Amino acid sequence: MKKISILILAVLTLTTNLLIAQDPALMIPDKNRDVRMEWWREARFGLFIHWGLYSIPAGEWKGKTSKKDYAEWTMHNFQIPLEEYSQLAKEFNPTEFDANEWAQLAADAGMGYFVLTTKHHDGFAMFDSDVSDYNIVDATPFKRDVFGELATAFRKRGMKAGAYYSQDLDWSQSQGGAINEYNLWDFPREEPDYKLFDKYMNEKSIPQVEELFTKYGEIGVVWFDVPRMVDAKRGKRFHDLVRKHQPNVVINGRICNPQGLYSDYLVPGDNGYYTSPQNFDWECCATMNESWGYTKNKKEHKNSNDIIMVLLKSVSSGGNLLLNVGPKPDGTIPEDQVEILKDVAVWMKDNKEAIHGTKANPFEEFFDWGYCTVKDSDIYLHVSEWVDGKTITVPRLNNNVLSVKVLGDDDRKLQWKKKGNDVFITLSGEPIHLSATVIKVGCSGDQLDIYSPKLDMSNGKVTLKTGYAKSQGSRMRTLRHSIQQGMAAADLSQGHPSERLVWDFQVDKPGTYRVTADCLKLDMNNINPRTIYLMIDGENEYSTKVSENSLKNGLLDLGEIQISKAGTASLILWVEGGSSSQLYLKALHLSRK
Repeated sequence: MKKISILILAVLTLTTNLLIAQDPALMIPDKNRDVRMEWWREARFGLFIHWGLYSIPAGEWKGKTSKKDYAEWTMHNFQIPLEEYSQLAKEFNPTEFDANEWAQLAADAGMGYFVLTTKHHDGFAMFDSDVSDYNIVDATPFKRDVFGELATAFRKRGMKAGAYYSQDLDWSQSQGGAINEYNLWDFPREEPDYKLFDKYMNEKSIPQVEELFTKYGEIGVVWFDVPRMVDAKRGKRFHDLVRKHQPNVVINGRICNPQGLYSDYLVPGDNGYYTSPQNFDWECCATMNESWGYTKNKKEHKNSNDIIMVLLKSVSSGGNLLLNVGPKPDGTIPEDQVEILKDVAVWMKDNKEAIHGTKANPFEEFFDWGYCTVKDSDIYLHVSEWVDGKTITVPRLNNNVLSVKVLGDDDRKLQWKKKGNDVFITLSGEPIHLSATVIKVGCSGDQLDIYSPKLDMSNGKVTLKTGYAKSQGSRMRTLRHSIQQGMAAADLSQGHPSERLVWDFQVDKPGTYRVTADCLKLDMNNINPRTIYLMIDGENEYSTKVSENSLKNGLLDLGEIQISKAGTASLILWVEGGSSSQLYLKALHLSRK
């Protein structure tokens, strides 16, 4: 191991700060936030809809298939001239579209809101806009306002309407935002032009957002995206505009740069989610494959169990899941996506009380048997590792236990006992749902009384299990908790400096400590090279390069670190590199020399 030089450390710190784009500290204190967030926290689950002209080419153009995953970026990926791309509007006639059918599908799946791409990066509006006739009513043979129809259908079922709007990026405009991803094939220039961008913003972006908030009744959430040229000053204009017309609308974290400013909740990277509770509201936006818009070429790689797992990981960590569908150009949702939503509906029928209105896992521990949500003095154990005869533990609980029952099977009786502050529950029979069977533990009192785990050093040694680490960052697509071979672990593959694990523990004496990583290797491939970084108390940073030869009997020697004082210490870990080879961290062992 080597200690990084001051120069390299400064560069890495700068890079990391840029990568951690959404900062909860930037969320302006607002006494009304809890009021407007109440419905959102109750819902916990929503439907994202990426639909537009891009559903026609569906990731292909003139016989070629895009090498990039996002089909909604087809215009950009193939650099299609606006004059040519805009002709797709003449073909867009989704006569099979049925807003009530979509809304009922979402309602059955337990969703509480939808978010439609009212205007994506291609600049085409999926609503009746007086600002630009490049919209579904004026430019297509369909001539129907799908956003208005969806808003009506969802509201009839007690759900909220939400509007995605690409406030920054617009390929139909000269200097339509996003610094280096704007339309250079139609509007070539060497540098971004902020005067032209403000012209687009003043003449199209701002007026269309105002239309959405004045023509369609109550909007529950506005979902902004890709704020590269929308700085704080420009972001305030969007914020003030939507608050002027609808003070209670919920605003996501991508309204402007720096991200987090003027927002009610944050969004980690696409398909990103935390696996430990955060001290702010957040939402996972997830696809069923690697594209958001409809694509002909990418098959669904997530099944219904995968989706339920993402829902549980999100809600148990205090977040929401906004699950995407990419409708086809005929107005139907692809059959495999419909089947996934129907499978989720079966699970939610038994377990919706363990999702709606619940709070995050309060035990400060990622469990090796599944996930946990709570509501008042009820604990919901989402057991994904259900084995007949296995005993699972609910730790550090001061409340008395009044009842233990299985949701969806009132007749099933589970044996349980409380010893000290730990509750031991023995599983019996087969799981009701393969993804997760939920046990409801009813406790005494109006609220739960749980004390924190103690990670104390003894005789100069401490084991920091992965289950006790907190996940932090903005991208959150790799360094996350999961259950591997019945153990809580975190993937050390394809690392990214914005994703980190953090342990807080007690140190008895300062000194030099050797760090050993206890790992689990699940495949037979070589361990692709990667670098594991450690930082202690936000000061000293250390790095270790890891390869196949580094792993000895499941252990990685991460060298030595310096701990300068006794008391509470924070150890941070992150990874760079190592794609395509699975390596999971079970624990870190620290031993004083």
